[in-house]
Amino acid sequence: MKRSVVALALLILLVSGSIIVLSYSTKNLELTVAEIGQVGESEVNVSIEACNPSILPVAVQGIEANLHGSSDSYGTIVTGAKSIPPLSEEAIQGTIDFTDFDSMKTVVGWILNNESNTDFNATVLVNEKLLDVIPYSYEQNYDLTEFSKMLFGNNQWACKQSHVSDIKQQLSMVQARISAASLIYSGKVGIVNGTQHTDLNSSEYNSSG
Repeated sequence: MKRSVVALALLILLVSGSIIVLSYSTKNLELTVAEIGQVGESEVNVSIEACNPSILPVAVQGIEANLHGSSDSYGTIVTGAKSIPPLSEEAIQGTIDFTDFDSMKTVVGWILNNESNTDFNATVLVNEKLLDVIPYSYEQNYDLTEFSKMLFGNNQWACKQSHVSDIKQQLSMVQARISAASLIYSGKVGIVNGTQHTDLNSSEYNSSG
């Protein structure tokens, strides 16, 4: 009798978990870069705004992205963890780690120039726990246009009507620093030395850049 009760309870949990996952799978996180922070030799620190459009609380374990072409790797994106309540948005800190200085220069240029027919693909993997308990992950692929629109566009969101941001302006500032570095160092890798970084939101940068 006890075994039957346990088996029934496990079956109910399994069915309930499946229903929860299926209902959530149609409402994946909506992501966008909200702010660009420090810029290093081949990396950019970013604050990614994540909107949870479902009625379930979600604990994001981490977001990983592989940026690549048919034969080249442009870099990766890795974020930290964050719990997001239902129908809410939270900022998740992350880093875009480019393969090298030239890759950073190329990808930033593509995004700002609205390139489309380019050999680029972003594979984004999101690891979560629904209700802080049920493990759930999904993977999506984006071409350059889709990737640029998702992370650097002004899109309609489920959490609010629109997500207005000056992120393209911040990205232009990154491009300006990259261009200056290319001229100064004649192609040598590095915006700053190995121990210094540029913060786009600092008063020093805003007054000089």
